[in-house]
Amino acid sequence: MSTFPYDVPGIPPCFETRDLECLERLLADLRTYAAGQGPSSDDLEAAPLVDAWITVPDRTSIPIGGMVSSHPILPDRAAVTSRVFAMDHERRWIRTYSRLWRLGAPRPPSSRRS
Repeated sequence: MSTFPYDVPGIPPCFETRDLECLERLLADLRTYAAGQGPSSDDLEAAPLVDAWITVPDRTSIPIGGMVSSHPILPDRAAVTSRVFAMDHERRWIRTYSRLWRLGAPRPPSSRRS
């Protein structure tokens, strides 16, 4: 049973503290980006890659879908990120709820479904 004083939809019981830590890291990164600094080259080098990517809008957010590699948990495969909170103007990286991602080449328009 969770000892957290409230339920967090979409977060399993006992993972609430991890969710707060994730949100604190996201907030710190967004403040850094708002101050005009992007991720460090070391952070980008360590970030997983999404290649052949497209935006995948849903009812509440805009995640990115594509071929994922070097993810700390997922095997290399097609996947969809969580909500995108920041994307640099050159489309080299995104910051989602849980992590920084490197962006490879976008999926060519000719290979996208209509």
